[in-house]
Amino acid sequence: MIRVLLVVISFFPFLAASENQEARPLQQVSPVQTYNPELPDNVRVKPSITRILRPGERVDIPYVPPMGEWNIQRLSERSFWVISEQFAVTVFVGDRSTLVIDAPDVFDMSEFVVQVKKITPLPITTVVYSHPHVDHVGNSQKLANVLKKSEIDLRIVASENAVREIKRYKNSIPMPTEIVANGFSKFQFEKWTFKHVTPVDWAHTGADSYIITPDGVLHIVDFFYPGRLPLAEVSGVQNMTGWIEMCRFVAGDPDWKIANLGHANVGYREDVMRTLDYFKDLYTQAFNVFKGFQPEFFQQFTGQNTGVMIRMMFDGGANQLAQLVANKWNHLPQWEVARDHAEKVLWDVALNYNYHERTLPDFEPIPVPK
Repeated sequence: MIRVLLVVISFFPFLAASENQEARPLQQVSPVQTYNPELPDNVRVKPSITRILRPGERVDIPYVPPMGEWNIQRLSERSFWVISEQFAVTVFVGDRSTLVIDAPDVFDMSEFVVQVKKITPLPITTVVYSHPHVDHVGNSQKLANVLKKSEIDLRIVASENAVREIKRYKNSIPMPTEIVANGFSKFQFEKWTFKHVTPVDWAHTGADSYIITPDGVLHIVDFFYPGRLPLAEVSGVQNMTGWIEMCRFVAGDPDWKIANLGHANVGYREDVMRTLDYFKDLYTQAFNVFKGFQPEFFQQFTGQNTGVMIRMMFDGGANQLAQLVANKWNHLPQWEVARDHAEKVLWDVALNYNYHERTLPDFEPIPVPK
């Protein structure tokens, strides 16, 4: 650990600058210079409104499509994947109306309604929040305004926790008109029953839900990714162990076959299992890097203030931890931000787990109650 920290310091010589130096640069990590390209891990097919994806297929679109481009893919008998500007929603077509999961802030809602009409002439009447982050549901009010012109009062479904979080962050998004209990709940849309599951108090946000349509489509956002590792900072995760638990519940839920992940491409059970395996490796190696807040570690930083000292400890530790799992994982896209993943794991271990006993979170799928 000490050797790694000294190596990190050698890469950042400006950290030893005098206190009297007038202009000191910010502490920073070198920018990513190279990246792993997409892997041909699954058969990719052109998007189709009529053809249902076969098991294992993904949609053949660029990771960053041209601005203003919309793509629609049929996922099941009644569920469709609609993506634009790297944000995806699920559209479920009923007998009399249409349900949408999420309303991203980047969508032009008038254009979105036009796109949905390519799928069905039935009006949108219901929006479901996967979680209250503005980037994914920030345009729900604009959608309500568009639908109001057709004399439709938008029904909004969300969890109890979502109500709490909207209030906490003073989000300018509409409160749900129908509140679903936390835990393993359901709601009705016409004659169909949807699963609406909020099993964890704190994970990516304080109000993460996954929704499963009656025809087996999972909608979950910012947890796992198609054939790749997670985003930088694990998508801004607020609680790593809760985030892992959410993935475990999804992995243990038998009622879905294909997933809308809110970004990028469609996902499968193999993707969430890969994600759990990856973080299991990081947590397993974490205690080989972090052995506690021991006095001898602090002696290496004599003359530095506590803020810099802690930063150096976790910078060096994150780099070391990522390297310990590199042989198994560095072939996957988004490996470039593995250091971010490792730092999140180290903080979780340092603050929440007993490093004297080397306790770890669990990673097995959790069977959901029937």
